[in-house]
This record gives sequence, C-alpha cells and structure tokens, in this order.
Amino acid sequence: MTKNNRTPSEEPDINLVPVFAGLCLLLVCIFNPAQGDESSAQGYKLYDMHLHYNQSVWQRLPPEQAIRFLLENNIQRAVFSSTPERGTEMLYEIAPERVIPFIRPYRTYDDVPNWHHNPEILDYISEQADKGIYRGFGEFHMGFKHLDGSSIVPQLMQIAAEQNWVISAHTDMETIEALIAMQPTLPIVWAHCGFSYEAHEIRALVEKYPTAYCDMSLYEKLVDEDDNLTPQWKTLMEDHPDRFMVAIDTYKESRWGEVREHAQHIQEWLAQLSPQAARMIANGNVNRLLPVRH
Repeated sequence: MTKNNRTPSEEPDINLVPVFAGLCLLLVCIFNPAQGDESSAQGYKLYDMHLHYNQSVWQRLPPEQAIRFLLENNIQRAVFSSTPERGTEMLYEIAPERVIPFIRPYRTYDDVPNWHHNPEILDYISEQADKGIYRGFGEFHMGFKHLDGSSIVPQLMQIAAEQNWVISAHTDMETIEALIAMQPTLPIVWAHCGFSYEAHEIRALVEKYPTAYCDMSLYEKLVDEDDNLTPQWKTLMEDHPDRFMVAIDTYKESRWGEVREHAQHIQEWLAQLSPQAARMIANGNVNRLLPVRH
C-alpha cells in the first residue's frame, strides 16, 4: 500500500507570475557586479541531486543566470531534468562540468498521467539516450499500480541498465523495491526519500538493498520544530552516510525563488553531522555515482 500519495504538481505555475517577478528583481541584485561576492553562501559545497529547469522557468530565467544563481548559493553541481528536455540541455551546453543531465519520460506535461503505458515513450527515451549526454532516468512519477501487464516500465529500466544510468523515482516503498528487483545493480535514488516514511523504514531499505539511495528534498521528518536533526535521522545518516544526497527540487517556479533559503537550511542540518558524513551527503555521493566526465 502506498504510504504517501502526495505529489508536487507537474503543471506550469500559471498563477505564480507575481512571485516570479519578485525573483527577477532579486536576481537583478544578485547578478549586479557592484554587489560583489559578500552574499555568497558558505559551508559545504552542495551537489544537488534533484533540480528542474522547465520551460516555464527558462522563459524568465536565462541559463547563464540560473547557473550563476546556484553558484551564489554554493550549489556547485546538480542533477537536472526538465520538461521538455531542452531546458537541461541548454544548461549543459554552457556548464557541462556542473550540470548532470537526466532524462524524464515527459515530452510535454500531457505525458505525466500515462507515460507508464505509452509505447511512444520507449522511442523517445532511446532517442535521448543516443545524444550521449544523459547520465540518468528520472525524476519520474509512478505507483505500484503502474506495473501491470501492459506497463513499459520494465523496458525503460532495461534501457537505463544498458546506458548505465542512475534512476530517480518519485514513488512509494513498494514500487522502489519493485524497481530494484528489475535492475538490482542500478543505483536507484528515491526522490524525497518517500516524503514521510519513518527513519527506521528507510534504515531497513538501505540496509537490505546496496543500490538504494535517497535524496532529501521535501522530506517531512528530517528535523524537529527547532530545525535540529531528529535523533533517529542523525544516527541513520551517521551510520549510512553513503546513501543520502542533498536536494532542493525546483519543481515549480516559486521554488527557484526559495533556493537561497533551502540551501541555507541544508547547510544548517549538515553542520549537525560529523564532517565525514556531512561531506558525503553534501557532495561525495553524487560525485561518486556521477563523476565529472573529462
């Protein structure tokens, strides 16, 4: 049974124009050379496992500014996926050492509800693989019900295995285990760590499956009301620092306006871990699974 069905909207933020206008004003200040570097974020270099640069964003925030904005907040490398894929490719073209391209099964937003059963997506993903720039498949949205007899997910997972891709799945525990069973050697990153599963459930997952990982974007139970890591999560991350990655998830326009706030929050909870564990979670695990190509 699905533990948590909450899913961030994949639709463009048509009602967020005022919010994004505020972000544009913010960017005018951030990218003004007269401001200098005094506002640069400090702390660990962040390699974000989960960002999006969708069309509704790139029409307002050009690629060069998007990359610079991330650097201002000490996000040095990041996994990007976009709808359509051109957003990720534009970023990669200007900063291939910083952008890690993942491909989604969404040519447009119309694909989101039923990509799991659309044979055309197999051809689309194969065509994207032929470009030679993609390092992973996802972030995609699905539940266990989408693994019925007519599902194309096993075939997509086979393509991913042939490409040696990393998987990013937005789903539930039952489906994560099913995906692992399909391709036991592929690294599978659980987006948002399932949102609200308990720490002991995540511990059981990572201790059972050596290829299971979690990105911590939008996870609901990581810190307490005082922004301190809960004892259960602090112990889990210290015991298994090789399985977790920092992430923000810019799934809608307004999340770009909140990057600074979320990056600072990440630095605050990383500082509560041992330096060794914090470094692995901040950047080491992404760097190990997805090293810079030379």
